[in-house]
Amino acid sequence: MWTVVRHFKGAEYLQLGEARNSEDLSKSILYLSLYKNNLSSLWIRPRDMFLSIMENGSPRFQPVYKIRKAAPADISELLTFGYDAWGDGRSMPSFLESYNLDQNHLRGQRYLIETLEGEILANLNTLILSKNVIGIASVATKPSVRKKGHAALLLKAVMELFKLENSSYTFMLFSEISPTYYEKLGFTSLPSENQKFLPSVAMSNASRDLENEELALMERYF
Repeated sequence: MWTVVRHFKGAEYLQLGEARNSEDLSKSILYLSLYKNNLSSLWIRPRDMFLSIMENGSPRFQPVYKIRKAAPADISELLTFGYDAWGDGRSMPSFLESYNLDQNHLRGQRYLIETLEGEILANLNTLILSKNVIGIASVATKPSVRKKGHAALLLKAVMELFKLENSSYTFMLFSEISPTYYEKLGFTSLPSENQKFLPSVAMSNASRDLENEELALMERYF
């Protein structure tokens, strides 16, 4: 589990954990920025400073959400978030049962964002398509809390966590909403010859031309 914290100036970060200085054993907090900057995504700050209170009484870093991998007990609730978009007229029990036959669902790892009190707000599924390609699927927000940025924050955090493991990861997804939503998160639409499942738009965050093998992964994943 990771904590999303908000700096007193407004920027959001993902708190990863504590580290000790090998020289004096002092504690520091390791954290990831969830916004674009020209310096670094990974930061470290002395623990006492990280947890300090500003002169106006507000914390330097305010915990606001938790992000974690979904547990088996969460899955039924998480799947209901997408019922209005993907239900296709089926009853809720039938819709939920269909995921037991969905290979992407069965082999994927879901992540969720929740309040500090434990209310789940949004979730997404991740699929390791190859050693350098991650598929993002089933991005869905709880209907009562939509349009507040929870899914976007979760997606940014999950991508940063994966990039800690492998900075070369490329992320791919199919957008079933306006592509501008994902463009704000660094994704671009693939060329028209690779758009084989419209109106779902194939997108990637790669800053290079994708190889044929990578494009083929998109088709198999869909």
